[in-house]
Amino acid sequence: MVKCAECGFLTLRNLFTGQLDEVDSDFRATGNPPQQKRDVSGLQQTMHDSVRTPYRHIPICFARAYPLQDELPNLAKPYLDYPTDMVLEVISKDRPCPDGYTKWQQGFTPKEHREMLDSQKMLQWQAEREDADRAWRERQDRLADERAENRHWREIAIVGVLVGGAAIVAQIVAAFIERGSWF
Repeated sequence: MVKCAECGFLTLRNLFTGQLDEVDSDFRATGNPPQQKRDVSGLQQTMHDSVRTPYRHIPICFARAYPLQDELPNLAKPYLDYPTDMVLEVISKDRPCPDGYTKWQQGFTPKEHREMLDSQKMLQWQAEREDADRAWRERQDRLADERAENRHWREIAIVGVLVGGAAIVAQIVAAFIERGSWF
């Protein structure tokens, strides 16, 4: 089980750019959205200290493993942000996430976390492919050795049959010679 607060795919929508941005350790620990020292007049106010933030206070899973926004209740006034305790409850919840989770590393964007995960999967796939190829080559070598061994015994058997057949023919010829008749 993992927590979204520990995942590199936890993001917030930047109201200036529309992009999904990495969230800082403060948001992961408290649910407070990151602050920016720019003039953000006209943007939504957070519920704490009337500080303005360029982020929508709704956590989003960049990997789309969970629709986190659906776990928050609908607000009567949609222009308000969710209280930090509600957000913290959603991102701190234990949940199974087999393919979408990657441990958060500060300073890496969600896209870079995705690239790291893809790179790890590619390396794992290559290692598995190399192991499978090595096993196939070893099987082929064993089969070639078995074929060579079987060929050796077959050759011995053929030589034995030929020698035995030659001995039989020699006895028949000797019997005819001894009798003195050829037909």
